[in-house]
Amino acid sequence: MGTPFGIVSLAEGSEVRTPTAPTERFHPVGVLAHIARLQMLQPGLLMLDCRGSQRFRIDSKQQPHFGLWTADVTLIAEDAASPIPPDLQHSAKSLDQLIQTLHAKNANSGWLPQPETYQLNDCAWVANRWCELLPLSVLDKHNLMALESPLLRLELVADILAQTHFSDTPLH
Repeated sequence: MGTPFGIVSLAEGSEVRTPTAPTERFHPVGVLAHIARLQMLQPGLLMLDCRGSQRFRIDSKQQPHFGLWTADVTLIAEDAASPIPPDLQHSAKSLDQLIQTLHAKNANSGWLPQPETYQLNDCAWVANRWCELLPLSVLDKHNLMALESPLLRLELVADILAQTHFSDTPLH
């Protein structure tokens, strides 16, 4: 629906401005988002379903007098499709198991990827889904998603999975 908008993580500050809150500071990489669905739950309360698309790097930012941040950005090229090497296949298999389990428990939630969109043989898709699902700090997620190499991103995710023994844990 309409024009995309940028989403970036806060490095410092608060989403809600108060007189005592520090000035907002943003991580340098964000993602364009598109509103996929808009629902008014009650007057003054909206529920948005947004989908992220292309990453960008902030070149400069400004906050005009009305308070809304604007920025000049450079789009980051889409991740090239790259096959998952044999030594990282366990990351894709564990993700597939986790998604199947989550689908079984949350059949109608709508926030999980649909089976027809799975790209379990692509480094970027698997690494990006793990970055969404793993309980990582905002900084760790940002640093992973800012990497330009999807293979490196997946290797680091596989290291995190191994350190947390997540891929060895039964998912049922």
